[in-house]
Amino acid sequence: MLIGTAILAGAAVLFLAVKLMRLDGKLSLQSPGYKSGYGIVSLETAFSPDKADEIIKTWKDLKRIPFALESIFLDWFFIPAYFLLCTALYLLITKEFKSAYKRLWILFLLFPLLASVFDVSENLGMLSLLNGSGGGVTVFITGVFAALKFSLLAALSIPMLISFRMSRRNNKIQRP
Repeated sequence: MLIGTAILAGAAVLFLAVKLMRLDGKLSLQSPGYKSGYGIVSLETAFSPDKADEIIKTWKDLKRIPFALESIFLDWFFIPAYFLLCTALYLLITKEFKSAYKRLWILFLLFPLLASVFDVSENLGMLSLLNGSGGGVTVFITGVFAALKFSLLAALSIPMLISFRMSRRNNKIQRP
């Protein structure tokens, strides 16, 4: 069951990641007369109202708002896909642990869940900004949610790599 979930979620993550990268390429395409191209992560991590306004104005001038909205729309599917992938992989790696630290390792399962919650909150903030109803607080909070999401996903990779290494070592020891 976990292997099937990991494979299905991995395929969904890969498919959606390619779609999201293509959309981001359309968003961030450089145009004459504009400082630089802005991808969706630029808005996620703008942190200041001036920067967010500059990004949104650039997208409006270049008629790229539909690409930003499509990117956010696809992210609603990407969120559960990466949550399931991270969770399934982590459970697969740690299922054979007979360690006193197993409860601690299980706590790391909260990372993809919290990252998903922060991602949803960040998407709502970006929709508010694109709608024109967000202000300085929205920009800052959206940036904080994005930073927390990226930090949690990066931090999850550390225990996953350690767990993978421990699981490989345990398998080598148990083999006849």
